[in-house]
Amino acid sequence: SRAGRSAAAARADRPAAAPEGRGSLAPSVHPGLGDGTDGRAQIDAQAGSALVIHGASHVIIEQLQLRGAWDAQLQSGNDGEGVSVLSDVSGTRACGLRLRELEVSGFKRAGIALRAQPADDAKSSGYADVEIRASEVHDNGDVGVLTDGPFGSDASGYSHADVRVIGVRAHHNRGLRGSRNHTGSGIVLADVDGARIEGCVAHDNG
Repeated sequence: SRAGRSAAAARADRPAAAPEGRGSLAPSVHPGLGDGTDGRAQIDAQAGSALVIHGASHVIIEQLQLRGAWDAQLQSGNDGEGVSVLSDVSGTRACGLRLRELEVSGFKRAGIALRAQPADDAKSSGYADVEIRASEVHDNGDVGVLTDGPFGSDASGYSHADVRVIGVRAHHNRGLRGSRNHTGSGIVLADVDGARIEGCVAHDNG
């Protein structure tokens, strides 16, 4: 199966393609490494992040178990994210991300995080056309599923656009003790123009 093939790398570091001037390469699929307990391939990230996508467009990731070593009681063991998606090109969105049938657990920062971090804090610098579907995100630290971007009281517009979270279960994401920020959430979609959460369940978070 596609998920069972080994991958040379689980990192996509540079833009692959996007309708906003980033070329026209075919979609890339990143299968996992190792054998999961339910037939899906598994990536055991231990203290780090399992998958990092940096500015790449048209990416499909599916049928994986992503595991970190975060321990909610000890508040230690991991300092990463399960799927860490970052765009940092000012004023240009990467496009076309599909995350399907994933199980993500044991990560301090987030199970799945979609972030915009341009150096000049410009909006429209994140991702567009994103779908997270049929996945279970549990037993992480700060948050299960997250989108965010730079905050400015006088900023106009949004970092991301058209983000859909469908059929996702987010549970037992307990939060970070001592945090001065909002922590321990199932699904948080911020800084998005056109967000949709459909058929999802969030419980036992915080």
